[in-house]
Order: sequence, then structure tokens, then C-alpha cells
Amino acid sequence: MMRKSVIFLFCLAFAGFDIPAYGASDNVNTATKPNIQLRAPVKSLPNNTAGTKQVSAAPLKNSISVTAPVDKEVWEPGSTHSIKWDYTGAPGKHVKISLFKGGKPVQELATSIIIGPIDNEAQKVFSWIIPNDIIQSDQYVVEVKSAENPNIKGTSNKFGIYGKIDVTEPNTVSHLYPDGNGIIRWTYNSKPGETVKVSVIKNGNPAGLITPTISIGSGGKGSCAWDTPKTGDPNDSYQIQVTSNDYPFVKGTSKVFNILGMLQVNNPKNGMLVHYDELVKAGGLKINGVDYSYQNYVDYKLTRRTSPTNPAEIAVAKGTANLSNHKFDFVIEASKFVKGVYHLAVYDLAQGTQNFIFTVD
Repeated sequence: MMRKSVIFLFCLAFAGFDIPAYGASDNVNTATKPNIQLRAPVKSLPNNTAGTKQVSAAPLKNSISVTAPVDKEVWEPGSTHSIKWDYTGAPGKHVKISLFKGGKPVQELATSIIIGPIDNEAQKVFSWIIPNDIIQSDQYVVEVKSAENPNIKGTSNKFGIYGKIDVTEPNTVSHLYPDGNGIIRWTYNSKPGETVKVSVIKNGNPAGLITPTISIGSGGKGSCAWDTPKTGDPNDSYQIQVTSNDYPFVKGTSKVFNILGMLQVNNPKNGMLVHYDELVKAGGLKINGVDYSYQNYVDYKLTRRTSPTNPAEIAVAKGTANLSNHKFDFVIEASKFVKGVYHLAVYDLAQGTQNFIFTVD
């Protein structure tokens, strides 16, 4: 038993544990187990570091950022808007707010207001009433900087302060026709200039000026006349754009509309001479043409003058002709005619009447 204990102690010592020494004078009773205190060896840490090192987070950088206005936002003169900001670290207790245009200072909006708690968005805000007479521009920025540490500041993206133009006519329900008299109407706010130019957009591309300059109007409303194109496909899409001459970035564009097409009678021709024998041979008077209006028919009325010099007329025939792909084609039978002067009227409710005078001999 004694031999096994000695071997065990030797192994512990070899492993690095501290073993109390016992000599003959220690009067150790070999019949009992020695009171052995085992202490694990202490291993040194790398780089002579004794214990765990506490790593503290790096302090936040002191900064300010402007969150409103946002990029390309438009504010109207006379309106009230909120300038907002956020910050990190401790840039100071107060901020100064300034307005710049084109990189140059315009106005100090606030010289010293409380920066607000970092975790309370509602208190990091400044309400600004924009002057009615402010110079209109799309090159404004707002700067928010620390009153205590002026080098700590934030700048917004570019935004605009200007009025508004809305084109109200023509619109998607307007009915315009080639070679007709159209009316263009618009409204405006905060009077963005004294004059405007009015232009046409066709199928998404610029298609010319209606007028290079005309008064913007009065009382928030303006208008101008437009001689619509003489020809065109009714499937073409059009828009009207009204642009301020003083502030070209202020513009309004109408909704898409179509120029439907004017009622056009191809036969008979005004003033034509029809031989009665040919009329009988053809089976009657052929009448045809096109109509791009929103209704799907045309009406007609044929009358005969009582004499070549007497404007009094006698009703001969009337009726309705349906359109097929915007075309009409019908015949007034020969039995309705005798030699004389005739008046043919073809009309629809949208575009009025086309009148033709012709002679049958």
C-alpha cells in the first residue's frame, strides 16, 4: 500500500501539482492517508497577460445628417414644411439651421435651437414657413450644424421651392379634331413667372411650339387657343406642356388625349355636276367618307331647290349611315332624283355639318 501511494504522489508532482513534503521529524502516521492539498499549475497567458482583458467599444463619431427635405422634393412658397435631422455621438446641445441656393447662403432659419434627444425623432425637427416672395429655384439645400461645434454639420440633397402648373384641358375625355379650334387651359399656384410657353408632345416626343410666350394668366388660371393639326392618325397620342419662361423647371403636362379626326365627305364634291343618265346607270348617288368622332354613325339629309335661283328646298331623303372602321358608304337611289340643284348635308352631333351643293342635269 505504501508503495502505491509513493507512485501516486510522484505522478502528481510530475504533472506540476504542489505536494507537501513529509520528513521523519514530521511524525507522520503512515497508517493514515496524508492530507494532500492539490493545486493546479498556473499557466502563463500569451504576451505576459495575466487574466482576461476587457475590450471597450469605440466611441461613436459626432455627426449630423439632414433627413428632410429629401432629394428633388418640391416645396411651395407660402407653405409650411418640417426640416428634420438625426445625429450620432454628442455634437452639441443646440443646432443652427441655414438655407443655401447654388452653394451660396440665402437665409438663417434658426440660430440656436435644442438639438433634441437622440432617440426622439419628433423633437429633432424645425417647422419653417416659406416666404411667399422667396426666389423660386430647384437648387436649394438646408444645412444643420452644431452651434457649439460648427465643424459638425449635415447638408440636405438639392430640393426645389417653386410654384406649380397643372394643365387641365385637353384631357382624356376631350374631343379634338384636325384643323379645329382647340382651347388649352391650365391652373397655377404661387405664380411661377409672368409668361409661359406652350408646346405639343406627340407619341412621347416634342412636336413643336403652340406659342413661345403668353401671359401665365390671372387669378391662378390661364389659357390659349390652339389650331389643331390638319392631318394625323387618330391613334396618335398627344399631350400639352406648359412651361414657365422665368423658371423653366416649373412645368405642367396634360394627360394623354387623341385628335379624333374631322368628318370628311369624299363624294360628292361641292359644286360637282352629275349627269342624270350616269346616276341611273350607277344605281343612285354614292356617298362616302370618314368620321373619327366618338359616335358610330353619321346622319344625312338631301333636299332640292325649287329652282336654280330659289333657295327654298324640298326634302328628298334623310337617314342614318353606320360607320365601319370610321368609314361610311351608302347610296341614295336614283329614283329620288330629277334634274335640278341639290343640297346634301352630312353631320354628326360632335362635329357639326358638312354641306355640299351639286347639280343633276
